[in-house]
Amino acid sequence: MGLGRTWSQQDEIYLSDNYGTISIKTLAKNLDRSENSILVRKVRCGLGRFLESGEYVTYSQLLMALYGSKSPRNAYYQFKTWEDFPIKKKKVFNNSFKVVYLIEFWDWAKENKRKIDFSKMQENILGAEPEWVKKKRMIDFECRFKTTPWTKSEDIKLERMIMQHRYTYTDLSAELKRSEGAIRRRIWELAIDIPPLRAKNKVWTPEETAILIFMYDDGWSLEKIGAKLGRTGQSCRGKIELLNNPEMNLRENRRKNG
Repeated sequence: MGLGRTWSQQDEIYLSDNYGTISIKTLAKNLDRSENSILVRKVRCGLGRFLESGEYVTYSQLLMALYGSKSPRNAYYQFKTWEDFPIKKKKVFNNSFKVVYLIEFWDWAKENKRKIDFSKMQENILGAEPEWVKKKRMIDFECRFKTTPWTKSEDIKLERMIMQHRYTYTDLSAELKRSEGAIRRRIWELAIDIPPLRAKNKVWTPEETAILIFMYDDGWSLEKIGAKLGRTGQSCRGKIELLNNPEMNLRENRRKNG
């Protein structure tokens, strides 16, 4: 174990980026230092006091708060690819590391509710939360589907329901508690060549469109909105795309009318 070695800038940046998400023991092993050395250095680098200050957290700490120890592999890079996500760089003792100011994060999150599943985030883990977060967390719990591996009994039930030729993707999703996308993938994996009953095409009424917009803005999943309206999640997605890009509807009408 390297004791008394000078800390390089690269070592300190690694410590700053990973402190709070990786155990002290693992940090010590990866940096070839004693655990006590890690604890001393983190104090000198000003780490470990972000939540107490209430102003900002490191980028890694934010991901830990959002996803816990089961953070998706692509989450670290995904947030950075969103141009408007408020990542900043902060210097501590000449070291630069990524931080997110909480007031900027909550402003961003309010405008991007659909990008975050608050049901996976412990209440008040980042300190006091805006009032709208409580409602969004309840919605996210309502919208959660099973993500566990399919069981034999589920496969049998899925195949039996499809063979009856009475159920749409929306019906199957509601019964099996899985997303329509997951059901589509499982049908393909099981090589079931009989498709679920196709939902009837219905003209969207102004009332349905208003409900769609309201629920979508509140962060409801497309499958849950579809269940409310008696439509598939795919149908709701198509309507949202048309609302966001009316030109698509104009091109479709021109194509039909020749």
